[in-house]
Amino acid sequence: MSNRFTQSLIILGSIFLLFVVLFFGSVLTEGTMLGDWLANIIVFLLCASPLAVMYSLGTGAMLLWRRMTNVQKKSAAGGDYDFGTSLEDDSALADIMQQLTPEQQAYLEERLEERALGLGTDGELMSMDELLNEARGQKPKRDSQM
Repeated sequence: MSNRFTQSLIILGSIFLLFVVLFFGSVLTEGTMLGDWLANIIVFLLCASPLAVMYSLGTGAMLLWRRMTNVQKKSAAGGDYDFGTSLEDDSALADIMQQLTPEQQAYLEERLEERALGLGTDGELMSMDELLNEARGQKPKRDSQM
């Protein structure tokens, strides 16, 4: 979509430059057959340019809308944690659990319980920063203590 918007702006710029060149050419050759021909081309450009302007406005508005909605989707996926449960989440979780083997279900339940208690993979309690980093998908930072 951004390519189309860029192309439409290039078309508008080229129409403007062509209009300026033809206008000065028409002024310099006023009263000749070439001047009349250039004036007709200028009239054509004046009639065709609103279509290019509307196309540019349309593609620009669509590009702006897509970027705004993508930012909202990224921010909602990135950091707004809602630990409440909904019926859709429960049904999706039930579907996932049905696809797992009993051993996988047991492991998943154990891991979820450990995570809810704040236990790390090594069995030690995790800090709030480590829990939030893990929830965000970042690598947890561990202090090396000897």
